[in-house]
Amino acid sequence: MRQRFRWQRPLALKLTLIITLIIVVVVTVITTLTVYRERQNFQRELEQQADLLLNTLAASGADSLYFLEADYLSDVMRDLGEFQVVTHGRYYDPDGRIIADAVDLDTRFNREPDIFGKVLLSGTETIYVWQDDQLIAGEPVIVGAEKIGAVSIGLPTAPLARKLTAVRQQGIVVAMGVALFGLVLALLVSRSITEPLQQMIVATEHVRQGDLSQRVYIYTGDELQTLGEHFNDMTAQLEKTLRQMEQEIEERKRAQAELQAAKEAAEAANRAKSAFLANMSHELRTPLNAILGFAQLMVRRNLVGPKDRNNLEIILHSGEHLLTLINQVLDMSKIEAGRMTLHEKPFHLYAMMEELESMFRLRAKEKKVQLVMDVDPDMPPVIIADETKLRQVLINLLNNALKFTVQGQVCLQVQYESGTAVSEMPFHLLRFTVEDSGPGIEPDELDKVFEAFVRAKAGIQSNEGTGLGLTLSRQFARLMGGDMTVRNVDDEPGHGAIFEFTIRVKPDAVADERAKAAPLQIIGLAPDQPEIHVLVVDDNWENRQVLVELLRPLGFVVREASDGKAAVEAWYRWRPHLILMDMHMPKMDGYEATRTILGQAENQKPVIIAITASAFSHEREAILGAGCSDFIRKPVQTSFILETIQKHLAVQYLYAQATEMDTVVPAIVNANGDEADAQALPPTLLAQLRQATSQANMEQIEVLVTAVATYNPTLANELQRLADDFEYGKILNRLGMEEVIE
Repeated sequence: MRQRFRWQRPLALKLTLIITLIIVVVVTVITTLTVYRERQNFQRELEQQADLLLNTLAASGADSLYFLEADYLSDVMRDLGEFQVVTHGRYYDPDGRIIADAVDLDTRFNREPDIFGKVLLSGTETIYVWQDDQLIAGEPVIVGAEKIGAVSIGLPTAPLARKLTAVRQQGIVVAMGVALFGLVLALLVSRSITEPLQQMIVATEHVRQGDLSQRVYIYTGDELQTLGEHFNDMTAQLEKTLRQMEQEIEERKRAQAELQAAKEAAEAANRAKSAFLANMSHELRTPLNAILGFAQLMVRRNLVGPKDRNNLEIILHSGEHLLTLINQVLDMSKIEAGRMTLHEKPFHLYAMMEELESMFRLRAKEKKVQLVMDVDPDMPPVIIADETKLRQVLINLLNNALKFTVQGQVCLQVQYESGTAVSEMPFHLLRFTVEDSGPGIEPDELDKVFEAFVRAKAGIQSNEGTGLGLTLSRQFARLMGGDMTVRNVDDEPGHGAIFEFTIRVKPDAVADERAKAAPLQIIGLAPDQPEIHVLVVDDNWENRQVLVELLRPLGFVVREASDGKAAVEAWYRWRPHLILMDMHMPKMDGYEATRTILGQAENQKPVIIAITASAFSHEREAILGAGCSDFIRKPVQTSFILETIQKHLAVQYLYAQATEMDTVVPAIVNANGDEADAQALPPTLLAQLRQATSQANMEQIEVLVTAVATYNPTLANELQRLADDFEYGKILNRLGMEEVIE
């Protein structure tokens, strides 16, 4: 039903104000422009009058100015002033002094020239100066080519003010009339718009409350009527749709209940499957450990003949393949059951990369494939992550790359990025890329290589692998906060494959101090040794000081050189035993300095260790080719550089060794590392490690090896490598249990 229009509605008020405001603004702008135009016209007219009067005065007074007849000129100016033709009038002599003045009749031939007169005489054009109540105009008087003086006048602007006032008043009257007309027009327009809208508002309110039977009736013959018709169609469609939705909701509730029941049943079955696989895998690994252990002993001790030895090697190969499959199935079951967790700890990424390169170097050399490892020089030396899982992923990818690459190269690249997590805890993003030059992967297999028990065409032809390696690798990458992708080189098979994955790692700044501290801290050189002279060469003062402050307190005799040329001179005068050489320096770099020193040395050549930011593959060959005995990466790690010095100079250190009672006692460790014996571990830890190894319990071994690192990091690294290769017999031998398994 139709409602009476209420004038207090905001839309009506807004429309009225807007229309009225627009009209007022338009009238105001027009009035302002009219006033401005009138002002411009008057100014032009006044300037024309001034120009005409100036020309007349210049022509009539030219002779008098030439002969400086001041009386005549004064009479002219006096007449102009008395009849109020001008408000200002002056004649000037060639020097700019006033000859006659229309206002001050006594002013003539002043000593000082008038400023305005000098300005007029400096040019040839007429000058206009507008002031509040008058227009000052002036021009020079020129006879021939000679300026004989100047003349200036002032004309009143009072007529302009009166004219502008009249225009403003007229504009105000017009604006008020137009505004009144606009107000009436705005009221009529706003009412014609808002009254139908008000009807729709009332109907909409009823619809909001659930009454979908509401309809509106608008007969304006314009867009508002169309809007009303669409509103009626909409409410009718909503009423129909609502009934259908109520029916669908009931059906979906029933389907959801059935789906939930099926989901719970599937989850229960999946948990049962995972539990079964985990338990069976554990039970299978125990006897398999004995099979592999005794088989390894028989092969190593040569207890069988050649024929049986071949059969024994088949048993070993098959057993290792079965153990790999069991471990991978166990890992998959842990992931599916949600039991796979990260064991994060601080570790040296550079050391891991060295281990991987050493592990695969011989295999790559046998296949005549170039192994390239490229690490971002800005990579943090110590990160906190799951070292075991990261190593397992890299080993799997490198193993696959070398397996399918017949010629060319396999490249592992590590890139470093930093960022900030949502929780505002800093993290590092590491991006690993493994690229080979093998056959690549068929396009239809790219989406399937990460599926469990699925092998690509090349893997099937080689009859190697379980089909779980890539699946686990991708799951581990995701568990460590990243993901893994694969693509072909040049996006087509035949040129090689590229596997890329990222992980998030915590920076060393938040690492636990106890984990970062060296369990066996070197406190100095052991007594009864000759002096060790060390020359530190680096063009960066801070880098030299790091090495000097590290070595000098331990008892080394240290000197410094700032470039290669200074290093050659220092070696010639001092003959040090060891030179720590930066390879990138101005003037003479480390390569040239190394070749020069070794070329001049005759019998007693110094040990030269290169200091470089990147020393993998291609750069290592150049460093060793220059004559360096070894290399150390930047940033320099204390334990690594001291171990490297010990390796080449056979020095003995004095250690502060932590015992089980957390007391610190000195210990001397020689270059062969005899003190790194498993028997020095706490008895309880040693017994647990032996038991876990005997049972092939990889998860427990990983936890216990982490504990070993607190007492002996060298032994821990060795045990971890053996565990990664499933060398349980060698682990037991290292733990002093060889007699138990004979």
